[in-house]
This record gives sequence, structure tokens and C-alpha cells, in this order.
Amino acid sequence: MLIKLHTGKVWAISLLSATCFMLLAIIPMDLVAQQEYPYTLRQSEEAPQWVIEMYKADADPGYVLKLYDEYYKTHPFVKNQHTQYLKRWISGLSKRVVPNPEVDSIYLQHYFEAQHQRNASNWSTVGPIDWDHSAASRSYAPGSAHVYTVEQSISTPNTIYAGTANAGVWKSTDHGQNWTPTTYDFLTGSVTSIEIDPTNASIVYAELLANIYKTTNGGTTWQPTGNASFMGLNLSVTDIRCKPDQPLTVFAATDGGLYKTTDGGASWILALAGNMQEIEFHPTHPDTVYVVRLNGDKTEFYRSFNTGTSFTLLTNGWPSPNIANGEHQKRTEIAVTPD
Repeated sequence: MLIKLHTGKVWAISLLSATCFMLLAIIPMDLVAQQEYPYTLRQSEEAPQWVIEMYKADADPGYVLKLYDEYYKTHPFVKNQHTQYLKRWISGLSKRVVPNPEVDSIYLQHYFEAQHQRNASNWSTVGPIDWDHSAASRSYAPGSAHVYTVEQSISTPNTIYAGTANAGVWKSTDHGQNWTPTTYDFLTGSVTSIEIDPTNASIVYAELLANIYKTTNGGTTWQPTGNASFMGLNLSVTDIRCKPDQPLTVFAATDGGLYKTTDGGASWILALAGNMQEIEFHPTHPDTVYVVRLNGDKTEFYRSFNTGTSFTLLTNGWPSPNIANGEHQKRTEIAVTPD
């Protein structure tokens, strides 16, 4: 679901799992994490106190959150299975808006109150909405086209495209007030990446049918890109980016590598092997490209000064999880500012 903040042109994406909500409907909220992700601390594992408390049979989520906040005031945050466990557990509890003093500890009551204050901010739903009657049995919100990605046109700011989890690509030409589906004739639902040509809002690239498709008429029709060999690949595409000063040069981050085209998708070459996650360009030097690659249980940061002809791995300051101790850092999103 895409939501808009009334006080400014700010957009947010909510990623909701139908499977998760089916499970929450069946299992009591306070048992979700333990039953979904059973885990026993190894005898040799040195775990923070919040982790030890979290895995107790009578764990108090509010107290765990208090210990968690205290711990990360003095320790660097590294995502691992314990932080993910906590996230799923608290996500289930957060569906409750009003604290129950008869059930909730004082710690959890404070958490709920803070959560309620955050939820009371000035946000409202703007869509897109896609009513799928069959989804009622597997989702708490079957009328919502859950949004994976949203892109706003640079050349025509009122034009926005959204890629959804179950309803393809949608388009708005009035800054999100109304939406039109553009891929209803495709046997596809999930769209995780979209890129709009920075000079022409009618030219758009999107992940469709496990590949990269392109429209040159604002979504009226879509065509596959690349040659027959490229079209035959089964790709999960996490990011697509046009070079700001040369829109025919496009990069695509996929689980099969970083692909590059210099002719608007007529042909693609493999620029960097591996499971790629993110692409960004330097804001004032567009020949400089930053990418993120997943390598096992950690991500890696690469930089190119020559538009992807060669890349250098940079490790200084990048998260370095202790894999042997159960830590991992498997997903990264990056952003670049003029600073």
C-alpha cells in the first residue's frame, strides 16, 4: 500500500506478507515469534541480555525491548537472526493499538503508547487499490495492491509508477490521487523494480515475468528487452537505474548479476557477477556507480569510476557480521546525497 503524508510530498512503502497474516490469525500474537523461529542459544554463544530474555518461555516483550534499546545505545547495530526474530515478534504485537493493563507489562504498555502516537500522524491511503476477491482468504487487506517499489518521474513530476506484490505495474498522472493498472494483460503479479527514463516519463523499465520489460508509450504496451538468450533468463530483479546523463545506459541488479545496456535494452552485458541488490549513481559524477552484492550471509559494497567497466570492493566501515557467531547482514539499501 502506498501512503502519502498530507503535509509534504513524502511517500512510504508498506511491505505486507499475506502468509504472515494468515499465521497471525491462527496463532496467539505473543507466541508467533517462538513458533515461527524456534531457536536455542548455543552454550558457547555470547549473547546480549536482551537476546537471552527474548528466548525465555515467559518472555516479556516490553522488557526485551527495553534491554534492546539500552544495548544498542552503546553497541553498533548488526542485523542477525536474533534481530530478525525480535522484529517479527514485535510486528505481530504491534497490530494491537491499545495496551491492556491486565495483560501487558509496564514496559509493553509504554511501547504500545509510543506506537499509537506514531500511528496517529497525518497519513492517509492513496492507493493503488485492486480488489481481489480470492485474496480474502490469505490477506488481512485483500483490496490492497501492496507496493514493493514506487518511482516518480523527474521530467514529469506528477507521473508516478508503482510496482506491487500481487497486481503488476500501476500508473498515476496526478501525483498519486488516481491510479491505472498497466499490466492487466500479463500473467504476472509481483513487480519489485521500476525505473523511469529521466528525460521521458513514457519510457519505463520494469521487472515482469522474471525479466526486464520496457514501455515507450507510458505503459500502454510492454516489450521484453535484450536478445533471445537474455529473455530466456529467469531473473529476480531488485533494482533498475538509468544513467542520469545518458538514459540509454541502464543497469539492472539481479540475482544473476549486475547487467548493463548502452542501447536502451536492445542488448545487455554482464557487468558484475553475483547476487546484486542495489544501484546508485554519484549525484554530480554519473560515471561513478555504487552497487551492493550479497555474498553468503553478508553484503558487499562496490564502486566503479568508469560506468561499470570495472568495480572495486570497498570494505572500510562497511558492516562486518560475525558469521561464526550466528550474525548475518543479508540485505542493504543505499542512498546517495550531494554531500
